[in-house]
Amino acid sequence: MSPVAKAIDILQAETNIQMGWLLPTLTQLKTKLDRIKPSLKFSKPLVDAIQLGLKNRFSEILEDPELIAAAILLPKFKTSWTKDEAILKKELAGLIAQLHSSH
Repeated sequence: MSPVAKAIDILQAETNIQMGWLLPTLTQLKTKLDRIKPSLKFSKPLVDAIQLGLKNRFSEILEDPELIAAAILLPKFKTSWTKDEAILKKELAGLIAQLHSSH
């Protein structure tokens, strides 16, 4: 439960928290749960339930262009928070288009 508790602590912080932290935190939580799951003996059903809950609750949010842009624009994360090249390419192209249209 340590990865879940850390993710909750990050997202409930009262200072130094911005919208751009949401997707990197959720992505990191999913990665950590996937990594620890094979070594678990008795807690696999709990991890499965947490993963299913995350998928059901946040699947649409993980594809939200505004949240993706917010994560990319934070210097702490940039593009390091996801390995999904399709999402990054699409969103970076959108950001570049926005910058060009604002001139």
